[in-house]
Amino acid sequence: MIDGEWRRARNPEQRAERERQILGAAERLFAGLPYERVTMQMVARETGISQSNLYRYFSTREEMFLRLFTEDLRRWLEDILTSLGSGLSVSAFSERWTGILLRHERLLELHPHLALSLERNASETVYRNAKRSFLALIERGLPVLKAALPFRDDRDVLAFLETHLALTAGLFPMSKYSPMQRSVLLDPELSPLKIDFAIAYRNTIETYLNGLFSP
Repeated sequence: MIDGEWRRARNPEQRAERERQILGAAERLFAGLPYERVTMQMVARETGISQSNLYRYFSTREEMFLRLFTEDLRRWLEDILTSLGSGLSVSAFSERWTGILLRHERLLELHPHLALSLERNASETVYRNAKRSFLALIERGLPVLKAALPFRDDRDVLAFLETHLALTAGLFPMSKYSPMQRSVLLDPELSPLKIDFAIAYRNTIETYLNGLFSP
């Protein structure tokens, strides 16, 4: 695509298509690079447009990745709606919930950046729209979670989700080791310090829920 074609995007359908193309370029770059290394210049080059045209669609890199995060969040919710089930034991719920989460690795990759940069460096309009999208997704998920476990009310479900968010944001980046770190943690003396995200996350969620549902 040549840059001139972008200037002729006049209607909402064309704009939406352009945004999808830009987000596709950001996705391709993020598949091979850490979030911090992806720049607006790289996205513009990958998409085949000038940076000035790119800024017509996204004001910051963070706004692009906030959109990707919101889309990943929606896919995760759809997975929950179809895969979680109802009337589960705490152990079965924790295992299934963790398994669903692990299928959405990009969501896990972006989540630690959400509060620190993605939301902070977005415009007020983008931030407000993202929060509205999050709220709508939560409202869709509440009945499914209450069917899966005997939560007393929506406040219990929201408290669980807050715990999930905090745990994921902190635990996942701690478990993403560099080659040097992995090598050091092969030492038998130090290997107990190695974090396996799936195991640590599942065990913590199960402990939390057992405490919530204890008599």
